[in-house]
Parts: sequence; C-alpha cells; structure tokens
Amino acid sequence: MKTKIQQLIKLVEKSNINELEVSTFWGGQKIRVTKNNISQSLQPLVMQQPIVQQSQPAVENIVDVQKTEINEKPKNEIKEDISLSEDLDGENFTAPLVGTYYVASKPGAPPFVKEGDSVTKGQILCIIEAMKIFNEIEAEHSGVIKKILVDDGTPVEYGQPLMIIG
Repeated sequence: MKTKIQQLIKLVEKSNINELEVSTFWGGQKIRVTKNNISQSLQPLVMQQPIVQQSQPAVENIVDVQKTEINEKPKNEIKEDISLSEDLDGENFTAPLVGTYYVASKPGAPPFVKEGDSVTKGQILCIIEAMKIFNEIEAEHSGVIKKILVDDGTPVEYGQPLMIIG
C-alpha cells in the first residue's frame, strides 16, 4: 500500500495536476495528494465593480403604471364579480383545494355538468388538478346548476366559488 501511495505522489509531481483524490467504492478508504508549489504564471484575478449611473426617476411613467394596475382586473375576477352580484337562488359550491379547474375528464370530452343540469349528491361536477393528481370533485347535495363561475383550465384557490347550485 505504501508503494502505491508513493507512486501516486510521484505521478502528481510530474504532471500538471495540482490535486488527486482516490477513494474506494464504499468510501472506506480515501487518499488525497496535493501539490504545494503553485505555478508563478498564475496571477490573481481582480474584478472591477461595474459603475452604475443613476438618473432621475420618471415619475410620470410610475403614475401611469399605477393607474393601469388599479383599473384593470384579470378576466376570471371580472367574471366572478358579475356572477356573484347577480341574484341567484342557491348555494355557492366552492373549491375544496387549490389547483386547476377542469370541466371534463380530458380535452375534447363532454363536460361533467353544464348550466341548467340537475345533479345528485355524489355526482362528479369537475376535476381539480393539484400537483399532477387529478381529483374528481363531487356534489355535496342535489340540485340544479344555476351558474358556473369558473372557466375551464383556470387556476382556483381553496374556498373559491366554482358554481351556484340551487
């Protein structure tokens, strides 16, 4: 074993490498050979910090952006506001988990339910995908689908109204 270590040391000294590490498959033995002499041709690398020029902030642009953000709402929020403000008799059926709402079992398949359909307790209403798991969401009670509040493929939050069942 001693002669093999001496051979490794000689190999590292004669070569251009600065360090050699040898270990067994299971990690039981480990040998590291490192050179002490560092080549004189190596120079330390000096990095210069970039110079950043500051300009006057464009106050007009910031004001315009803030106005835009306040006045515009995402499509799904607008649909939700309109549907919740309508007088529809029934209960809000809410999302039992966070995920993506789907009306059918696969693209192109007929939807589980449509507005005006009668549903029974335990009937599948939709699918919510969470972490690549497709969860079938069942009706909690019987009734008629008065309004579907969410579009197919829309992300939904826990407790978000999905449909109104009367």
